[in-house]
Amino acid sequence: MGKVPNLKLYKECPKCGTWSFRQYDTFCSRCGTELTDKNEWLASISDYAKSLLIEYLEYSPDMAMSAGIREIPSHATEGIHANGNVMFNQAATRHVLAECWNEVEIALDDWREANGSDYPVKNIEQLHVFSVAQHADMVWREITSDFRGGHLDEETIAEAIERLKNW
Repeated sequence: MGKVPNLKLYKECPKCGTWSFRQYDTFCSRCGTELTDKNEWLASISDYAKSLLIEYLEYSPDMAMSAGIREIPSHATEGIHANGNVMFNQAATRHVLAECWNEVEIALDDWREANGSDYPVKNIEQLHVFSVAQHADMVWREITSDFRGGHLDEETIAEAIERLKNW
């Protein structure tokens, strides 16, 4: 597993600019050039979700302390909800989802358990946003299950960031 935070979803060929979505790709599938970022770990859906949580807690601590503790995942994923996508390219979104399909299924199962019905998917971008947001919610529930009180403070923010980085 890679290092969190990590928002890197693809590797890019330094010669032709082709994107690669496979974790262990070393060469460009189009032109054969060695990828300069071949050793960089690509973020899974869960890694990406944790990274959004960390980013929110690190860069918006005042907002995090004023929000209710259960609202943090929705605040952290607000940007991708507002944009309606994580990747701005539908083909890229399909590649990312294919590489991380088991995490998509985990997100859908978690939704079914909590709501008793299937999540209404309208398009591939919405499925990707849903999966990231659901993973943010799932990991947040896990790492904060023993937090007391309805709000975070500086100490619990630091603890949450540490837990997210090591989860």
